[in-house]
Formats: sequence, C-alpha cells, structure tokens
Amino acid sequence: MAKALGKPVKLTWQREQDLTHDQYRPMALERVRAGLGAGNSVSDFWARNMSPSISAQRGRLPAGAVDSSAVEGLTASPYASTSTLREWCQLGACAPVSYWRSVGHSINAFAAECAIDELAVAAGADPYQFRRRLMTSSRHWRCWTPRPVWQAGIRHRQRAALAALPSASPSAVSASRWS
Repeated sequence: MAKALGKPVKLTWQREQDLTHDQYRPMALERVRAGLGAGNSVSDFWARNMSPSISAQRGRLPAGAVDSSAVEGLTASPYASTSTLREWCQLGACAPVSYWRSVGHSINAFAAECAIDELAVAAGADPYQFRRRLMTSSRHWRCWTPRPVWQAGIRHRQRAALAALPSASPSAVSASRWS
C-alpha cells in the first residue's frame, strides 16, 4: 500500500482485529498444600499445576510426556522439604497459547512463594529468614544480598503501616531457580 501511494501509511487495527489471531499466555490453576513440621521446617509440599500445553498444541509433546514449560519454577525448588510432590495436569486450551517471556516460572514460582509466605506467617517467622533457613544449598544464596531495609510481612501489614515505610523499601521477597 505504501509503495503504491509513494508515502508511509499508518495502519491501525481495531483491538478485536488485532487480538483475534494472537497467541495467549496459558491460563493456569495452581493448588499448593504445605505443612510445618518439627522446628518450623516444611514437612510436606504438594503443588499441582493445571494448564494447557504449548508444546502439545504445536504437536511437539509425545503422549504421556510433561510439558517442561508448564512446570518451570515448580520442579527445581530451592527449598528443603521432607515430603514433596509436584504434579502437572494438562488442560485443553480454548485459545492458541504461546510463550510470553515466562510461562511456568510466572505461575508456579508465584504460587510456591505465596505458600512459603503463609508458612512463615504460621510459624511466626520473618519471611526472609524463613526462606534462608529452608534453602538447601548455599549456591542458591549467591544472588541474595543482606537486607539493610527489608521489612518482613509487608503484604500482611495494614495500609497505615505500609504508608509509614520509606518509598525505597522493597515490599516482597521470593526465590526461584531458572535452569
């Protein structure tokens, strides 16, 4: 069109037209159950991810295989647990799905970290120190720096307490391993 007119042409699609044939991040339902054992250690950690498979939709997942992108961030947890079960249940996709920066890590790490936060609160422990104690290898701590101003349990504090924090204070901590 631009060549025929001899000048640049701005083409704008309506939102409906633009998104009609796009690919979407797979939807997911994540269920996590975890328990505290002796000394506030994690005694059980069970996580199930239910999501469509990008590889299966493209015909690249053998029957009975697990889509590695669906379980990223779930299979390589840095936390120690006496009993661990991680599962993936493939769901059918009602829309075309594809990779959007992170697939499994965004879903699985978020769910696991929320569970670890809840365990820390149940144990009456500082979430940062709780995580640090659960780490199975010092290698996982190379990127973690000491926390000069980090405040524990920020997401559980009241709005007034949040407003009193300096604007540069971080509000969350998590650990996930990209392999």
